[in-house]
Amino acid sequence: MDALTTAVRDALVAEGACPATAEALAVDFVYRARDRVERDKRDQQAQLLLPLGRHVAAERLGVCASAVYKMAHRFRRNSTKTPVAVDG
Repeated sequence: MDALTTAVRDALVAEGACPATAEALAVDFVYRARDRVERDKRDQQAQLLLPLGRHVAAERLGVCASAVYKMAHRFRRNSTKTPVAVDG
């Protein structure tokens, strides 16, 4: 287990979760977060490569041409969300 997973697990245990459950939830959370970051990076790359043409972008990303449009659209949709400031 890496440091991030351990930190999440320890936080869950501190909040009162069972250690076994906390470990399972921490591993799941970290894997999902890492997958999301990787997907966001690929979506951004698709957006940047799109001006070269969908076939070129698809070849470089290793996906079909229609997936490039979907990835670029998802990047544009997610990048326009502005974070909400929380006054503390």
